[in-house]
Amino acid sequence: SSRGTTILLWSRHRAAYALYAGLAQRFPELRIVIDHMGYALEVSAEHPAAADELGALARFPLMHVKLSLHCQHSRMGYPWPDVFGLQRQLISDFGASRCLWGSNWPMQSGEVSYAQRLTTVSEAFDFRSDEERSWGLAGTAAALWPNERTVMQRR
Repeated sequence: SSRGTTILLWSRHRAAYALYAGLAQRFPELRIVIDHMGYALEVSAEHPAAADELGALARFPLMHVKLSLHCQHSRMGYPWPDVFGLQRQLISDFGASRCLWGSNWPMQSGEVSYAQRLTTVSEAFDFRSDEERSWGLAGTAAALWPNERTVMQRR
């Protein structure tokens, strides 16, 4: 049984969205996290409908999306405001409780700082409410991996 199992999926190809949907249909109890906003902004440069196709995956109740890698999606400097539209769309499509922030740890040397990545989601991006911010920064991850706190506290 896939009940209680969470997997993260990562692809730079729009065709992967159909594969994600297939997994969700075949394993309806599997929790799926699409990493790095599905690279929808990057993919949409050639396929403008990519963000909408990604958002359509929200029809699967256990499908989630990670709001991460802003610095690599963006063509602008920090805080990468050209990515905010996609992020807003994903929060709207999936709901804040199925979105989560990711730091992309471990970061490559010379990339932006951890603090910049965090403040993009916690401060620079205008969530509609403090509750949405709370889900995006910690609540969704805690719901997906409820035993992780226990494991971390034992170390």
